[in-house]
Amino acid sequence: MLLEDKLTISKDGKEVECDVVFDFTCNENGRNYVAFTDHSTDEDGNENIYVKSYDPFAEKVEMEDIETDAEWNMVSEVLNSIKNGEV
Repeated sequence: MLLEDKLTISKDGKEVECDVVFDFTCNENGRNYVAFTDHSTDEDGNENIYVKSYDPFAEKVEMEDIETDAEWNMVSEVLNSIKNGEV
């Protein structure tokens, strides 16, 4: 795993400790991604999973939002593959 098992994010002006679910590198675009949870749930009771991109070689790792539909589609495919036990 490229990151630690936990990371801290700012949510609603407060620091929240999150658990890293997994991280991966996309061979198509060379970017690294991390999926994590703060253990909050949505209205259906499903645990929220968040995904950000990051540079694992940066002196200070900073999370970046995923902004394009193509990137979101790729991340969704990876999440579904993991959920379905295909990875």
